[in-house]
Amino acid sequence: LTTVERVGHDELVIVVGMLLLLFFVLTGVLCEVLCRRRLLGVDVSSSISAGICFGLSACSARCGMLFYGTEGSLAMISGVLLSIVLTSCGFVAQTRGLKEGRAIVVVTYA
Repeated sequence: LTTVERVGHDELVIVVGMLLLLFFVLTGVLCEVLCRRRLLGVDVSSSISAGICFGLSACSARCGMLFYGTEGSLAMISGVLLSIVLTSCGFVAQTRGLKEGRAIVVVTYA
């Protein structure tokens, strides 16, 4: 790819990534709202939230490692720290679902 094509491709990847991030955040917020209104079970809402957190955690760690080559070590450190925070949030959501006494399924796609 030429430099112009590469810049256009990178911008497209960033836009698609931001749209996917927005989708996952809105899905998590919608699950929490439905759970609070008792339209969705706590176990289902927790498993969806945990899956989102675990998937975004893997993606942020991967992106931090990829950006290390172009952006430097600050991008890698921020990606790994974000991954740690998201994994912790995923464990909290998973534990909240397990408090109901049911087994929950956490599905991630990363």
